[in-house]
Amino acid sequence: MIQRSKLFILASCALLFFACNKQGSDITTTTITGTFENGGGKNLIFSTFDNKSRFDTTAISADGSFSIAVDNMPMDFYKLQIEGTRELVLLVMDSTQQNIVVKADANQVAKTTSVSGSKDSELMIQFFKKSEAFKTRMDSLNGLVRSMGSDMDQTIRQGLNNQVLREQKDFEKEMADLALANSTSPAALSLVSALTPRNNVAVMEKIANDLKTVLPGSPYLISLNNQIAKTKTGNSATAPPEKVAIGSKAPELNLNDLNGQSVPLSSLKGKYVLIDFWASWCGPCRRENPNVKKMYSKYKKENFEIYGVSLDNDKNRWKQAIEQDGLEWLHVSDLKKWNSVAAQIYGVRSIPYTALLDPEGNVIGTKLRGLSLENKMKEIFGY
Repeated sequence: MIQRSKLFILASCALLFFACNKQGSDITTTTITGTFENGGGKNLIFSTFDNKSRFDTTAISADGSFSIAVDNMPMDFYKLQIEGTRELVLLVMDSTQQNIVVKADANQVAKTTSVSGSKDSELMIQFFKKSEAFKTRMDSLNGLVRSMGSDMDQTIRQGLNNQVLREQKDFEKEMADLALANSTSPAALSLVSALTPRNNVAVMEKIANDLKTVLPGSPYLISLNNQIAKTKTGNSATAPPEKVAIGSKAPELNLNDLNGQSVPLSSLKGKYVLIDFWASWCGPCRRENPNVKKMYSKYKKENFEIYGVSLDNDKNRWKQAIEQDGLEWLHVSDLKKWNSVAAQIYGVRSIPYTALLDPEGNVIGTKLRGLSLENKMKEIFGY
């Protein structure tokens, strides 16, 4: 099943870009004004999205209005965040965008935000709202499946699975078209993060090529190019064989959980174990999480456990994604992203990636997701 969480969208947009400032001694001031309805008296923080640079903290007036002015901003992802909450507005802008107006309800920022004066920011808001609508449709389908339970007619189940696939295909096409129509906007990087790489390499290549002059040297553009290269290698006829093949003994892993406690994979011997490689910033992973949750809920009393390996590099975003998606199984990570020891050992080149182990620790399935995971679990447990 498919889900799109607000956190996954913010996490997948946490990209830091540095473009050259306008040459010369001129000071260019960007003014951000607007209103946060129901926000009177609260503090508003303006910073880069990753919190590395904090520019201003201002009190929202009793009528909800605010005003912030910043000089010579480089191209970057910024945020306006109501202090003490997770409510924020993401802005994509530089000093060429000088008069920006933001309006939102402080109690439900994600649903109510509008931005004018910054085309890149407007595109991000459009992306958020389309993603939320997609998530709502997926939640509806998930709810329907849950309400019908395990006795659902197989024809109906297949029909629902087909509908999920159609919804995902339509959503990804819409995101791809939007990215291609705005291929020189930094926001396009967030749009392509919603795509399944193996089906959209050409779109990703177009975006990477068009942004190379907009964001020269950007580590995040380099990351996109690396993802393209890995995807193309994985799809090619000469792709290397999987390091962890079906029938082989699963290599040992020993990573720390959120509390810093080591959790060896071998400690789960005697159970069926799904090793689930994912990350908070991975769109396809977050959309797959509801299906994994369904499998865990159905079989956790049947000698089944999940060993979730995150390829995050930010502990807070990893933790927030777990909480927001309601993932109740074991979670571990060395917070090294693609340099994760676990990813190297298992030869993980794209995520989501799964390996299913039997109680003896033998690999009995890989790359299981969606219907293929569901069918494999039925095969094992008989229902």
